[in-house]
Amino acid sequence: MTAGAAPSSPSGDIRLIITFYPPDRRSDRVNFANRMKPYFDGIADAMGVNDSRFLPVYQFAEPVKNARVTVVIDDGEPRQIGAILNPILANILERTEAGEA
Repeated sequence: MTAGAAPSSPSGDIRLIITFYPPDRRSDRVNFANRMKPYFDGIADAMGVNDSRFLPVYQFAEPVKNARVTVVIDDGEPRQIGAILNPILANILERTEAGEA
């Protein structure tokens, strides 16, 4: 998705499918979801919509060596933006696990 690209629907829910790939099994899954708010704000800004339209769906995958988060925007036309956000979100996951954030 290009920054500033309008969703296909001017109103209604925009489903976000968020999949967390934690670095290990000790992860606090509740905190993962809580830490997504700034990213939702950025995604909303890039889309030119209010983030109140977002309907997040959280999924938790098995741990992987390179922790990451994928975000799929489903506004009738699914788009994956994980390649842009993965390095940022992986850093958050690592800091969470280290107790820094």
